[in-house]
Amino acid sequence: MVVALIALGMGVLTAPAPASVEDRGLLQVPVEMSVDPLVFYPAHDDYLDYLAVRLYESRDIDETMRSIDFTITNEAGAVVVAERGNTTQFYLNDELHFGWTGHYGYTDRLYPEGTYTITLTVVDRNNRRKVMTQDVRLDPARWRTKTWRRTVNAAATVIDRDRGKCGALKRPARPTWSGSLGYRSRSCARRRESYAATANAIYFPRDPNWKWASVRLDIFGGSARGHRGSEIGYAYLTDEGKWLTGMTAGSRVRLHRGHEQYKRHFLGVADGKPHFIWSAGVGGGASYDVKSFTVVATYRVFS
Repeated sequence: MVVALIALGMGVLTAPAPASVEDRGLLQVPVEMSVDPLVFYPAHDDYLDYLAVRLYESRDIDETMRSIDFTITNEAGAVVVAERGNTTQFYLNDELHFGWTGHYGYTDRLYPEGTYTITLTVVDRNNRRKVMTQDVRLDPARWRTKTWRRTVNAAATVIDRDRGKCGALKRPARPTWSGSLGYRSRSCARRRESYAATANAIYFPRDPNWKWASVRLDIFGGSARGHRGSEIGYAYLTDEGKWLTGMTAGSRVRLHRGHEQYKRHFLGVADGKPHFIWSAGVGGGASYDVKSFTVVATYRVFS
């Protein structure tokens, strides 16, 4: 069993980091310290937001330690954390964990940005002393979620189109809607020929620091005149070439909020540019006018 001593928080240790060492005594005290990470971001966003310190044996220890002291000091030398480890528990388990959340107590208030010094001081039963130090940096940066939005005339987004013998695409859909697109289908003997559809696409900004998280399509439009109650169906294309279908925009002329998808595989990449592809269409005698499409995407950026 590993016994953990946590100073102002809890966390999980990952890769070790080297520490400077001062030894006093005839023989080296057989313990070492690792610190990870050397730069941490205590913003509670699950990204390197906890500082983990581990004290462990470098070889078998035949006796308990007299004292184990853990301190953190700021750039001015003031102590911000001071704890003493349980020497008996260290003897039994050969490992102790310390840690720091970078917060004042259990509040959301962060310590100031800057360099802090981690110090572990160990004294054994023979009064041999070992001081281990490591500088770390507290950075207040965090992952932030932001929104990208682009509204484009319906016709300007079309990359492909298809229609049956009883279907048509009208541009503009209405005289006062510049760049709009009318989707038309009418009843005919072969029902499967009564459709009109387009494939549409839009590019996103190319920024390697942006981590795209979700995407949504909003449609401004409504039933064509004389076709009250008509709706339009739409679908999103995944990066595996499959369509997510079953979504519709209602008949009333207004902005129809679409379905938000949080999986990143709805965002493809072509020629190094991130993009989003969707389709829209009518069938079975429905007719629908689309003035514009609005693509709303969220992304995360570290700042």
